[in-house]
Amino acid sequence: MKQMWFCKPWIGIVSLLCLGVIGLGIIVLSNDPMWRWRFRTQPPIPAGANFPKVFHPSNEVEQIIQFDIDPGAVNLVQQFYRTELLKGGWHYRCTEDKPLNTSFELSDVYERSTIQNPKGETLEIMVGKHLAGKRVIWVKEKVIPLYKACSAR
Repeated sequence: MKQMWFCKPWIGIVSLLCLGVIGLGIIVLSNDPMWRWRFRTQPPIPAGANFPKVFHPSNEVEQIIQFDIDPGAVNLVQQFYRTELLKGGWHYRCTEDKPLNTSFELSDVYERSTIQNPKGETLEIMVGKHLAGKRVIWVKEKVIPLYKACSAR
């Protein structure tokens, strides 16, 4: 009688090797502090953005996307984010007129909760002061909720 393909010993060895590689990959990814940012949908960037950069000041809880805009485009950027972030489940919370970081003029705060993080996440759109013919915008995403009082405009 002919032996079935699944009864061959090399199939079991290959299966164990594949399972080991998958397990090792999971361990490597879970030890990487940046793993959570690799699989997230990034916030949108408006069309007039120049020189976008992404950095992680505190690896696991926040990510900042920085770009420059023309000084007169602040209102357009705010309107862009107020419409585009709604599509991603974000809700406008308020605007801070005097952020703690003095190099920024104002900060729009957005919140959302997800299945992975039911307590909520925060997204701040921080508008920098007018310097050298440009303004710097920070899109600061945090995977922890922001508990700060700010005056709604």
